Amino acid sequence: MIAKKTILSSTIATILFAGAQASAQSASQETSMEEVLVTGIRSSLQQAMDIKRDSDAMVDSIASESLGKFPDTNIAESLQRITGVSIDRSGGEGQSVTVRGFGPQFNTVLLNGRRQVSDTGARSFNFDNLPAELVSRVDVYKSAQARLQSGGIGSTIVMHTPRPLDIGSFKAVGSAKMLHEDLSGESTPELFGMVSNTFADGRMGALLSVTYEERKNRIERFLTDGILTAPRDGLTLIADDLADQGYSADDQFFIPQVLNISPIDEQRERININSTFQFQATDDLTFTLDAMFNDFDVQTQSNTLTFFVTPSIITDATFDENRTATTFTQNQNAATDFTMAERSRPSESQAFGFNADWDLAPGWNVAFDTSYSKAESGGAGGTNVGVIGFRDDGFTLSYDENGMPSYSGVTDAQINDTSLSKAHFFMRGIGGGPLGGAADIEHDLFEQRVDFEWQADFEHLKTVTFGAHYSDESESTTSRTSDNPCIYCGYQTDVPDDLLAIVAEGGNYMDGDIDVPATWQTADLDALISWLETPEAAAARDEAAGLEPGTTQAALDESNGYALVLQSSSTEIDETVMSVYANFNFQGELGDMPWSLNAGVRYVETETTPFGISAPLLDLREIPSDPTAYDVVDGNEQVVSANNTYDHFLPTLDYRLNLNDDMVIRFAASQTLTRPPFGALSPRTTIGTARPGNLQASSGNPNLEPYASDNLDLAYEWYYQESGYLTVGLFQKRVENFLVNTVLRQEFEIQDQDNLFDGNPVFEVSTQDNLEDATVDGVELGFQHTFDYLSGAWSGFGFTANATLVDSDAELDTGDISQTFALEGLGDSYNIVGFYERGNFEARLAWNQRDRFLQTAVGFGGEPTYVEDYEQIDARVSYSLSDSLSVFFEGVNITDEKYQKVGRYDNQILLREQTGPRYTVGVRAEF
Repeated sequence: MIAKKTILSSTIATILFAGAQASAQSASQETSMEEVLVTGIRSSLQQAMDIKRDSDAMVDSIASESLGKFPDTNIAESLQRITGVSIDRSGGEGQSVTVRGFGPQFNTVLLNGRRQVSDTGARSFNFDNLPAELVSRVDVYKSAQARLQSGGIGSTIVMHTPRPLDIGSFKAVGSAKMLHEDLSGESTPELFGMVSNTFADGRMGALLSVTYEERKNRIERFLTDGILTAPRDGLTLIADDLADQGYSADDQFFIPQVLNISPIDEQRERININSTFQFQATDDLTFTLDAMFNDFDVQTQSNTLTFFVTPSIITDATFDENRTATTFTQNQNAATDFTMAERSRPSESQAFGFNADWDLAPGWNVAFDTSYSKAESGGAGGTNVGVIGFRDDGFTLSYDENGMPSYSGVTDAQINDTSLSKAHFFMRGIGGGPLGGAADIEHDLFEQRVDFEWQADFEHLKTVTFGAHYSDESESTTSRTSDNPCIYCGYQTDVPDDLLAIVAEGGNYMDGDIDVPATWQTADLDALISWLETPEAAAARDEAAGLEPGTTQAALDESNGYALVLQSSSTEIDETVMSVYANFNFQGELGDMPWSLNAGVRYVETETTPFGISAPLLDLREIPSDPTAYDVVDGNEQVVSANNTYDHFLPTLDYRLNLNDDMVIRFAASQTLTRPPFGALSPRTTIGTARPGNLQASSGNPNLEPYASDNLDLAYEWYYQESGYLTVGLFQKRVENFLVNTVLRQEFEIQDQDNLFDGNPVFEVSTQDNLEDATVDGVELGFQHTFDYLSGAWSGFGFTANATLVDSDAELDTGDISQTFALEGLGDSYNIVGFYERGNFEARLAWNQRDRFLQTAVGFGGEPTYVEDYEQIDARVSYSLSDSLSVFFEGVNITDEKYQKVGRYDNQILLREQTGPRYTVGVRAEF
């Protein structure tokens, strides 16, 4: 907290001092400055500043520097330059956004005023689905607006695409780039083209844009599956030694679960086609038709060297003061694995929209809008994992004071000896520990909207807007995996030599952060799984395991080999939202200071119907050979559903007072909501443990309420020069209905044929419920300055800087292992962008930092995950060869920063990842 206050005070002092100097310099030369037309970087910043200054809402914007020329190579990367916005990356590319500490699901994303779905299988949006060239401007509304769709406690993000009637006469833009990945050494093309024209005396317009992008990137990393917590006596072979050292039976020990040295090779391909047609039927009536198609395919492959950890076979260990293992040895059946994983993310999305804008009478306007968007991803079909490996006399894993791992006891010769490797674990439809799960996702959304505006023009009441909105949304997540992945578990079956290979993965791995062998074993995963389904492989397993001939073949026949099978974890959510709103704009003067007041309310009714697959519990029967457990008798799987309806009144208020021509004070108050995540709503119940005195089950909760927030904003803005400003903002969000894992006692009606229970058995059912509240307080600081008043070449310089500092009353106490709730995603962030623009030359250097934040409060083993401080520097340089042709160079992550996650304590490294710099050279033409 002391460090945070120091940063805050230093930042404020620096900004105020620089702002005062800049104002004095600007004022002294104002009379001698001539009016000039700004383009490029300055025009982008000027447009964004004008939107912020003139808006009645708390809004920040990013504008394109020219048609098809967004400031960054990725929409999310550009958004992180806005105060209060942070991003999460995938493969080094910006993917999702967090605003004021509220993650992707808390932010509503609109394209031309319409909600868009993507392949997340959730309420969040993946910005890597869309090319940056598609967008002309992005507005981030931090104060709620009655006219905008509900759902964003963090913000509402509105992306705009170019309109042909706005562009006017013929315009064509094209760019060709060559992208080079420093880590993979691969170079790939990126192509963009846009054509817009008007016809029929400017009453008809058409625009078409096409984007093709390809990346072949590499990620080098090491990771664990998580941190295991184990009581002293759970460490069976060293429990007595720990007791002798003074540890009690209640002490919990933290042990990394698995060490994965896991490089990833990834190929991304994106094709986007966007079109707009406009027809101005009369001076008062305009029709707009939009259509967009997007195909985004990500193929990922990993060959991982794995040291598997089993606490019960640890024979020696040392622990630090937090009882985190710093070194431990396994020398009983310790497994060294080679994990092959591949994951497919083939995503396809479409969006269609129609809008009619009609000035139906003097002072009256009505707009009708209907839209449909759909996203699909068929990830299960191309996602597989396989494990081969060997057991030997054991290995030792050691971790230094910073948590960096090393291993001993297994030699490079063993790691490269294919004769040692045996088959172990294989599964289709999931990427395993290295790559995670996959599913088939289908998400579609239909929206209709009507908006009225009346220019009242009374003394104070100036504008009244009102309207209605309807949406029908459906999201289905279909899980398809192979059954019985452990047919070959146990490292018993030899693998044919022609299916194995040695792969070079470890040369100068992660710049030497971790010492790894230069090569290790791998296999052709598809060919290996196909071989395991053959009678030859089945017979080899029977012989190696001493089984009756035909045993393995019978198991393969029962599960249809490794064929994909629909799993009961599949879900579908249907949701309809109906809302009406009204907003009143008042204007006047307080003395000689103009003011504006927007007061509105939105009434929202939501009906949610989740579906799941569940097998009803019919009975619990005795097991004569095992009195410690029950035999669970399930019925046939069936579709189950539930229904939940809730409604809310959401008031909004924005007040703006212009102290003078340059200074603005703003105040905003609102209530907002974010609906609960799709994945938590399933009505499916699964029986877990069935033992006398220990009956456990798990279930989703279809009756969850939405998160609800009371929001306050106060801001001061000083526009001290034509392109410069100083802003200070305070915000507070009081949010209720956060989800917490809880346990409910629930009766299950069964047949009880063995008369085991007096009445119906009562299970402890693990689920989620709306049980927690939290308050977030924050400060946002922004400063933009250009040196136009300097002479000669110095006038081309300028910069923007901002900082967001946040705090909460729901932070995690790392010393309390029983705590299950804390606010996730909350962390300070900082941006500085310096630029130079003069004549034909443009240059921009951007630095961004996001401080450490809690990503998951309760993760693997009930333990938290933190993301460590991360900073990144990006650069862009361009030179105009003529009015229509320019060349440029771009660099992303040019200082080659690494990304790291840790557990409860800083030396519990869960993931350390290097994506490397990437560079682009290209040419751009505009006619």
